[in-house]
Amino acid sequence: MNRLFRIGYCLFRLWTHDITYGTMTLFLQQRSNLSSAFNNVISIIPSFLNSSISAHRIRELVELPREVHIPESAELDALAQNGFTEQMQDLSFAYVEGTNVITDSRFVARPGEIVDLIGPSGEGKTTMIRLILGLVCPQSGRALIRAADGTEVTMNAETRHLFCLCTTGQHHSFRYHCREYAYRQGRCHRRGNH
Repeated sequence: MNRLFRIGYCLFRLWTHDITYGTMTLFLQQRSNLSSAFNNVISIIPSFLNSSISAHRIRELVELPREVHIPESAELDALAQNGFTEQMQDLSFAYVEGTNVITDSRFVARPGEIVDLIGPSGEGKTTMIRLILGLVCPQSGRALIRAADGTEVTMNAETRHLFCLCTTGQHHSFRYHCREYAYRQGRCHRRGNH
């Protein structure tokens, strides 16, 4: 419709002898070139925003303190067959001192259980995952992994391979993938479709 209007306007100006045929052709051609260039510039904006967000997240990871490696964690490998309990006890964490992201949190995930972390953006789900993975250390409380025989080790870089962490945008897929992974690892029995 917009294009028809432009052509009609040019034909009207040509008919009233306000412009020549060459001027009309030049106007239509340059308008098309300008529109194409403008659309190309506008299409860069979403890519720029995505790049900016990615750069911010990479910067956050680079600024994280060095990972903790606890040599005693290797002892847990021999106990993997009976599964592990991941637990947080009275845990508090802040990226900036005095501004807690997580306060006095308690969390338990037992062998074969599927636990979903759901909630609005900015409520601490990613921070909780970072604590579970041992990427960050709490200011107070404990994040630990416990074997069936009672052996406990603080979550750290050496304990990540002992449990399954699946993330996806769809709640149902999260449950299916974790259950399938746990089933394939022999950590739980297959139950009906959920």
